[in-house]
Amino acid sequence: MSPKRKPLPRKTSSPAERQWARLICLCGTCGKCGTKGRVHAHHIIPRRFGRFRTDARNGIALCFTCHVGGPESAHNAPLAFRKWLWNTLPGTMAELHAECPEAKLRKGIHGD
Repeated sequence: MSPKRKPLPRKTSSPAERQWARLICLCGTCGKCGTKGRVHAHHIIPRRFGRFRTDARNGIALCFTCHVGGPESAHNAPLAFRKWLWNTLPGTMAELHAECPEAKLRKGIHGD
């Protein structure tokens, strides 16, 4: 029997952010590996770019492993994850990059 995982600390505080997270997680399936069950809402453009915090295009549902738990997770390998996003969601990534170039989402930044 595996030890119970500690829940991720909640960073969302406003009703709009909680609604955004619910919308992103509605599918109940990890957008990267396809695992069904509990998923987390991951921001593509970092939360510090506030105007995109609750933009529905700026989120993807990820399981614990793909979000923060695995060595190739979005938070542990952000450049590899961004490359995967460009290969998987090129239209969305191009839109987000065009609207927020300061987030440096452009394909090819930092040698990828």
